[in-house]
Amino acid sequence: MASKQRIYTRTFGINSERALLVLVSLPLALAAASVRPSLGADPPLEGPWLTAAQIEKQGPVSVDWTDTPLGDGLRSLSKSQRLAILLDRRLDPGRHVNLDLTAVPLAEIGQRIANRLGLGAAQVGPLLYIGPKEAASQLRTLIALRAAEAQRLPAAAKRAALASHQTDWPRLATPKDILQQLAAEASVKIEGLDQVPHDLWTDGALPAMPWVDRLSIVALEFDLTFRFETGGRTITLVPIPEDVILERSYPAGRTGTTEHWRRLAPDAEIVKEGSRIVVRGRVEDHERLTARQPAASGSGRPGTQVYTLAARDVALEEFLNQLSEKLALQFDYDREALAAAGAGPNRRIVVEVTGATLDELLTATFKPLGLSFERKDKVVRVSPAPK
Repeated sequence: MASKQRIYTRTFGINSERALLVLVSLPLALAAASVRPSLGADPPLEGPWLTAAQIEKQGPVSVDWTDTPLGDGLRSLSKSQRLAILLDRRLDPGRHVNLDLTAVPLAEIGQRIANRLGLGAAQVGPLLYIGPKEAASQLRTLIALRAAEAQRLPAAAKRAALASHQTDWPRLATPKDILQQLAAEASVKIEGLDQVPHDLWTDGALPAMPWVDRLSIVALEFDLTFRFETGGRTITLVPIPEDVILERSYPAGRTGTTEHWRRLAPDAEIVKEGSRIVVRGRVEDHERLTARQPAASGSGRPGTQVYTLAARDVALEEFLNQLSEKLALQFDYDREALAAAGAGPNRRIVVEVTGATLDELLTATFKPLGLSFERKDKVVRVSPAPK
């Protein structure tokens, strides 16, 4: 691989960490990787990076990587689909991987790749972040918390914190340089830079995103977030807390909503306080609960497909195959990752539900096994639950 295509540098005898990889700014190195539009899809698009709304509208793509360095495969995907991708500095871009995904919507491709490789993924506006599972699970919630704090700042500081711009940096920039660049953009003083180790990064860029998003993403690389001080004139870098929780409250609604929501978001803390339901969890939990739900009332839940099922002492994979056949579902999971979590294909399970929605049925299947799932229409992604 030519030096200009290297994903990280160890130059001039400096003992640097592996650099942040913002793939869209680097030359394309196909190597053994290929990313091909599915049959019937338009040719690769030309022009700037896709926006978040455009990503949702793109057709499916297929990925075929054979003994391919992870960085090369992601560069290929980024280039061919105009998709901004960031690979966390803590991951090895030279890791050789084998991956075959067919006809996956572009909006889901990052999560599917991460699931297969035992990594985490988060779509933050136009940027696909791929990194450690814990970091990926925290990122969007950290951004939401900082954005909520920015909303309470004085008008000028609020505008600066929420302004959307692109951030670029040259080859051999240090993360401290980039953080100071972001601070200068918002006219704020930055404290706590001593927590950021010296490092050299290749040239890169973040697409146009709110300032709090860009700062949160760079800080996350070092297990840091930040807090606003002196009315938004100063920011201080601080370690990410052990629990990253977003609290919101909602009208209590009809009888049974609390229990129903607990089944939909089993990892969140959900309590009824008077006429409100208080939810403490990740952004993804709140989105799952507030997504449009079919109208329902009483135990019959008219207009909602419900299921009554009793399966006892059946192998997990056999059960999933039956669900796939009867409900036209597509289950996507890494057998080795599930086996390592104690939920191999022959694990005997018991599932009993009465009048359950599809998500309630899936929760009853996976939660007792220490697994989690994400469903988009008929595609169900299953992975070990975060610890």
